[in-house]
Amino acid sequence: MYDYFKGKVTRQHHEYIVLDVNGIGWQIYTPNPYIFRITDEDQQIFVHMHVREDAQLLFGFRTLEERELFRKLIQVSGIGPK
Repeated sequence: MYDYFKGKVTRQHHEYIVLDVNGIGWQIYTPNPYIFRITDEDQQIFVHMHVREDAQLLFGFRTLEERELFRKLIQVSGIGPK
């Protein structure tokens, strides 16, 4: 399991960001992609990897507390990660 990625945000979309980590662009879904700035500075993003039979998705968060709240919420029946 991944805990966090550290790299440069190279693109923002209304659902996700692209984080360049050593030349690999990771598509990471976030609740608000616009809180992550496109800069030349590395940013640390805490991630949760959600695996289902048709997809493997990464969800990213600014803090550990945000990620822990997300993990608690998706344990509730009927609530999915998106």
